[in-house]
Amino acid sequence: MRSWDYNYHSHTYRCGHATGQDEDYVLAAIKAGFKKMGFSDHVIIKDCVQPNIRAPYGELEGYLHSVDILRRRYRGVIDIYTGFEAEYSPLLIPYYKELLSSGKVDYLIQGQHSVYEHGGMVWYSRKFSDFKTQVEHYVDDCVKGMESGVFLYLAHPDFFFIFDHIWDENGVKAAKRIAEASIRNDIPLEVNMAKARLGITDCPSFHDYPSHDFWDIVSSYGCKVVFGVDAHAPREYTLTRYEVFEEFARQHHLNVINPIVKHSPLHSDDK
Repeated sequence: MRSWDYNYHSHTYRCGHATGQDEDYVLAAIKAGFKKMGFSDHVIIKDCVQPNIRAPYGELEGYLHSVDILRRRYRGVIDIYTGFEAEYSPLLIPYYKELLSSGKVDYLIQGQHSVYEHGGMVWYSRKFSDFKTQVEHYVDDCVKGMESGVFLYLAHPDFFFIFDHIWDENGVKAAKRIAEASIRNDIPLEVNMAKARLGITDCPSFHDYPSHDFWDIVSSYGCKVVFGVDAHAPREYTLTRYEVFEEFARQHHLNVINPIVKHSPLHSDDK
């Protein structure tokens, strides 16, 4: 039995590495017993071309319109929110603030995958040659993003494990810096289900995320914690073994909260 009724981390086919129609995600979320869901596809950025990673800018209005239609259609059955998963960059913060102030977007979650530069994105593992430097820059951006005030929470904070499958003093330092920034800025951290779902039956070892070692450090700080399905296909709403993550949270004594997302004035005025 799942103790939470929300998922604000859900993608769409537009990013190029997810499948299924938008309404199928809604129907799957309803079937799985969710009461609140948010679409948070990879943020669509003008003049930033990333095939199979994020949609081209021309699809922005279509994405917003589709979610808005579904939000209205399923009102009273499930509460649907419009969002994006977005990387921090000082160059992008004005755009993110514009999205939020426009009333078309309810929230943003921070998901650091790449460094934004020259109108494009470069993976940390490709931009920097060694693990230590990759992790340092990743954590720098995580911390600055949490300080920016534009994000609801930090998705997969232990994402840096994909750079190199090693838990060492660099990992410990990274975890502590992220936990300290979470506490200082009152930003929750997400236990992400995407990688663990590949095994379906259990969470990964310390070689992947969610990392047992990482979350032990988060627990010691008392950081607020949320869950994220990180759905890339509708079926993942019903295939995910949520009890595994309930046990993960209990095992690590995590401070799990129910995050509050508010509809923008544009959405909340619907009659």
